Amino acid sequence: MNPTDNQINNKANTQIYNQGILPIIIPISIAIFIANIFLFSFFCHGHDVLHYYRADPLFSEPRFEKPWLASLDIGLGSGYTSTAFNNHGKKVNILNIYDLPKKHENKMAQKGSFVFHEINIAYTQNFNYGLFIKAHLPLRTDTFFIHTITGDSIQNRDDQLATDQHIPGQKKENIFEPGPSIIATQCIKNTDAGDLSIMAGWTINYQKPKTLDFVDITLKAGILFPTGQQKNFYPFSVPHGYDGLWGIPISADIAIGCYEWLTIGSHLEILPLWARHNPITYGRVGMYSKADHIMHGLSLLLGYTYSNKNSSHALSKKIGPTTTKPEIEPWSMHTIHFALEYDLTEYDSFLGPRIGFFIDTPVYGKNIFKTTMSGIFLGLEIAT
Repeated sequence: MNPTDNQINNKANTQIYNQGILPIIIPISIAIFIANIFLFSFFCHGHDVLHYYRADPLFSEPRFEKPWLASLDIGLGSGYTSTAFNNHGKKVNILNIYDLPKKHENKMAQKGSFVFHEINIAYTQNFNYGLFIKAHLPLRTDTFFIHTITGDSIQNRDDQLATDQHIPGQKKENIFEPGPSIIATQCIKNTDAGDLSIMAGWTINYQKPKTLDFVDITLKAGILFPTGQQKNFYPFSVPHGYDGLWGIPISADIAIGCYEWLTIGSHLEILPLWARHNPITYGRVGMYSKADHIMHGLSLLLGYTYSNKNSSHALSKKIGPTTTKPEIEPWSMHTIHFALEYDLTEYDSFLGPRIGFFIDTPVYGKNIFKTTMSGIFLGLEIAT
């Protein structure tokens, strides 16, 4: 093809993009997102989630179709919180969503805080015809702090008002005055691997549409093995897996590219667990927009996910009276995701290293911890 033909084709493609691509891509993406919500509600009964104690991680983009491509991905994240959303969606201290005995001592206050660290390791191996397998194993450590403050420094507000001038409408509350006090902090720490999942998948990268850069679709299904630590009888122990239950993870991803730099994608994921007494299902639906390679290898991503879980009262019989509300009651989470990635791949190299930074923050939910996670991720593509 001579330069004149190239110029003609480029001009025609530019006219197509400018005249109709944006009005087409936005309705298609919204329709896909709404369809995913419908499928999510149908299969998951409207009550599914991943883990209540930290923000959902961002889901994977559709898989490259290149035969025999191998990928290694490692993510390192950390988070801290002392805030939770209760079953009414109100912000409270994390201790308030636990079923704990009520304390009636006038001079005592308890607050909780939570620190979480996580390493996610994933390996993906392509075969021919778009087929691939993926293995994923998380490594987790959590620390729960219970701060108990006692002593003369805590006074009941009503006691003070008995000697001071009464203020109409004054609410009862604890106040802190200078003076002797004892601060006791209890620390509960757990470190273990999560549940191992092995999934088989199929992907297609359609790159010959007339008005779009590409359309990528990936489907995955597999088995979740109960390799993670189960919750013990201590009320502040969080499960690092799914409490010894086997599962069947199923997911679908679609991404649409246009303007040679914009990608819009959608995600659907469900995880039915094998429970003897009643079904337990986790899942989520999400959407993202990505500015791809806008400056050399730099890409920016903004996403949203909604996740929830159905009730699982069977766990209360298994774990005992110290079971927390999020483990036996329905709960939900709305998460905003931001990621920055830089592609270090050199031209004609068989290695494709990537590095990035992410922030995942829960903005609303019920019966969850408001634990914002942030960290880095490393990726390596190996072409053979």
